[in-house]
Amino acid sequence: RYWKRKIQKSKRKYNYSDSIDIIYSSVEPFFNYPKNLILKHYQNHLTFNYIATEWLAPHKIKYTYKLEGLDNKWSEITTDIKADYRGLDYGNYTFKVAAVGESQEWSKPFKYTFTIIPPWYHTWWARTLYGLAGFLLIFTFIRSRTAKLKKRQAELEQEVQLATEEIKE
Repeated sequence: RYWKRKIQKSKRKYNYSDSIDIIYSSVEPFFNYPKNLILKHYQNHLTFNYIATEWLAPHKIKYTYKLEGLDNKWSEITTDIKADYRGLDYGNYTFKVAAVGESQEWSKPFKYTFTIIPPWYHTWWARTLYGLAGFLLIFTFIRSRTAKLKKRQAELEQEVQLATEEIKE
């Protein structure tokens, strides 16, 4: 069962609020991120913020990341603590990030899986309707064309019959 949660973002300067529907099953304790996140097709601009800790040299931590379902390779090693993805297509994705510190030992990649659902016009039932409509359109075209050809054939047969009668006379 999924819960639906509305998040209100208030803009003090302009005094208006936006509400965003986010669907998820629960929240990961301590880390506070949603599990089994489901986003709508227009909620496809995502920014992942991450950080690792190393007590001796925190400024020397480097990261690499990858979005399975979009990226084939890991990103270049960087000191950036965010990854930005815009215009994601609908589907299932897994974001992975790994860190390396001064010890040069890579951490186990952190994985976060989420889904972007398709718009209504890309669902299986909409595509079924498109197929039925296309079939109906082709079927109607063929029937009308066949009717026209049969009508023309009847006219030609009548003309042949008249011409045959004229020749006999």
